[in-house]
Amino acid sequence: MTAPASDSPTARQEREAWRWLLRRRRAPHRHAHAFIRWLAADPRHLDAYARAEALWSVSEAPARSLADEEARALQGYLQTLRRKNRLPLLGHWPGALAGACCLLLVLWGGGWLRPVQAWQNLRADEVSAAGEVRELNLGDGSRVLLDADSALNVRIEGPLRRVELLRGGAWFKVAHDGRPFQVETGDSITRVLGTAFEVRRQASGTAVTVEEGRVEVAAAGETRVLGANQRVRLADGHLGEPHAVDSHLALAWRDGRLSFLQAPLGEVLEALGSRYRGRILLLDPALAARRVSVSVAGDDAPSAVASLCAVLGCQSTLLFDRLILIR
Repeated sequence: MTAPASDSPTARQEREAWRWLLRRRRAPHRHAHAFIRWLAADPRHLDAYARAEALWSVSEAPARSLADEEARALQGYLQTLRRKNRLPLLGHWPGALAGACCLLLVLWGGGWLRPVQAWQNLRADEVSAAGEVRELNLGDGSRVLLDADSALNVRIEGPLRRVELLRGGAWFKVAHDGRPFQVETGDSITRVLGTAFEVRRQASGTAVTVEEGRVEVAAAGETRVLGANQRVRLADGHLGEPHAVDSHLALAWRDGRLSFLQAPLGEVLEALGSRYRGRILLLDPALAARRVSVSVAGDDAPSAVASLCAVLGCQSTLLFDRLILIR
């Protein structure tokens, strides 16, 4: 029985529509009769195909930009592997190098590997996966909670205890032992003797939030001293002034929730993305600056994004349970 035209396409029909779209982009004239028969089989097929074409048209440019970014990271990743003698012969075998690239790109496309993260993971002592929060106990007695999709290096020997945060965020409960404890992010240095604080690397820069004690942050030739329930941000090469925050809300991710007060949507999506085993793609860059106040469960990105869009008046689409498009 043919479904009424007013019914929405099913998830299976949407997947079929995307397969047809990809086939027709590769070879527009092949399987033309089969495509027409598929369209005629159910009124919802035309709706599903039209949606797929519309989403493709608005996401093609952002996706190309994302692919370029990942390709650059992939090149650096492979160079790092060669320096470690893990790919010693690829310089002489271009075909093998191309095959390795294809394999990595296939893994990235399935969500199992992202070249930027893979490169950082290669350098890191400690790594957390998407959706995973890890507790680390350092040799000096300090405690670390490594937030989801994060990576860091630890060097606590000698007169200086040093941690390098390569990606993501981490909360530190520093043990007193007389030696300075320093967290580096590439553009900032956070120094303490014993306290509790968070350091987070974001697309917009670095943020340091203090829960207990006092922290010194140095960046861009400037220094700031923070007390409990204060935060400072480094953005565009400028270290801002400390401002008050509710550290309990700011650090709610330790209990599985994400809480934001008048935060840019881009920052919220970045936090959700670190907990999602797929991709969240914002198709309208202007939306990234919209400010929202929200408290959501960190383990359900599709529902959280849908709630945000209901408030902001945008639309979200979930594809294949791995890609969330926002427009």
